[in-house]
Order: sequence, then C-alpha cells, then structure tokens
Amino acid sequence: MVELALELLERATYLAGEKLSCRITFRNTSESKPETVAWASAQLHCQCSYKEELVKTPLDVLPSPATDTAFVPNKGEKGKTVVSTEAVVLLCDLELGPGESKSYTYTESIPEDGPPSWSGRLVRYSYKLCVGAQRLSGTVQMLRIPFTVLKIPGSLQRSETVQSPSNPNPFHVTDNDSTNDTEEALQQLAADMSKKASCRCILSHCILCVWLCANFHSNLHTKKSSWHRREIVAI
Repeated sequence: MVELALELLERATYLAGEKLSCRITFRNTSESKPETVAWASAQLHCQCSYKEELVKTPLDVLPSPATDTAFVPNKGEKGKTVVSTEAVVLLCDLELGPGESKSYTYTESIPEDGPPSWSGRLVRYSYKLCVGAQRLSGTVQMLRIPFTVLKIPGSLQRSETVQSPSNPNPFHVTDNDSTNDTEEALQQLAADMSKKASCRCILSHCILCVWLCANFHSNLHTKKSSWHRREIVAI
C-alpha cells in the first residue's frame, strides 16, 4: 500500500494572484514488496455551492470535465466549478521500494479573475487544492485541502510599480534589499491611508488588514514550529 500525504508549506490564506506551494509525498508502507504509482496530478479550483431552490444557477461556470480522464478534481463536490487552473501531471510510473518515500513540490498561482472566498447562508465560494493519484492496479484516490482567498479591489491590489533604489550601487547588497511581502503591504497600506477615504478604500483596507494578520499569525507559528495543514490518504 502507498500513503499519499499533502501538506501546505506556508499558510492557508492568500491574496488573489499569489503563489501557493505544497509538498506531496508518496511512501510505500510495505516492508516486503515494491509498489508503483501509475500517475498523480494536481489542480486548484473554486467551487460555488448554493441553495438551488432560492438561487438561480450561475451562468459563468466552467463546463463539466470530459469523462476520458481519470483525474476529475470536482468529482463528488456540490455546486459548480467557477474557476480552476490547468491540471499538472506530477509523475508517471513512480516505483517505490519497501519503505521508500519520495516528495514533490507543487507551486501554482491563484487565479486573479476568480471570486474571493465566501461562506454565506445562500451562496458559498470555496477554494481547494486537489491531488489525485492511482496505484498500479488500484483505484483513483483524491485528496483535497481547503484554503482561503482574499481579493483586494481597486488600487490596493499589489502593484509592481518600480521605485528608485535607495542604494545607487547595484552590486552592493544591503539588508534593506530583502523586504518581504508583509513589509511591502504595510508600506502600501500606510500610503493609501493618507489619501481621502472612500467606501471602497475602507473595504480594501479591511481585507488587507485581515491578510496581514493572517501573514503575521502564520509567520509567528513558523518561527515557533513548522506550521502546516496536512492530509493523508492511502492509495
């Protein structure tokens, strides 16, 4: 038997357009015979679920996937898939000796054109990372991990504006050159707070503050211990 483990590496809250990374590990739990994993694929998708008796079916949904593939990430899910990334083939015909394990890293950008995560009484938008795998002569197994996506409207969406370097020498590296995403977001928040407030700006600030708090919380846990969200299934 082969054990499939799926683990988010950084955090469970992201901004639209950010990159999500995870570690996918296959381990042969048998101590006497080798095992072969025929294939494994990964994909991100957003599922819209709603009360059909109260909400009309959305028109901007993705068509149902073709039946000529064994990897169907939304199989068994309620509602409709509104956005998804391209499925990525992680491996084919992976041979594992007794007790052997092998890990892969999957990185994907979260679509910017999708809706933010939302859980209401009538409608719910949920994002999931899905990994499918099949052992040779076995059945297809799916492993899903949910994550949250925040979307900042308007000018607060992280831009790639070029600023003049504080250090005129490009070959001299200083500590200021390693500004992380959280510090950049804080600088952007401080700059926008000096402008005239509007309803849209206030909403954007609230969303950004939630994301910053999530980043700070995950970074705090990362320093104390190895933070992760992990799921395991036997294939």
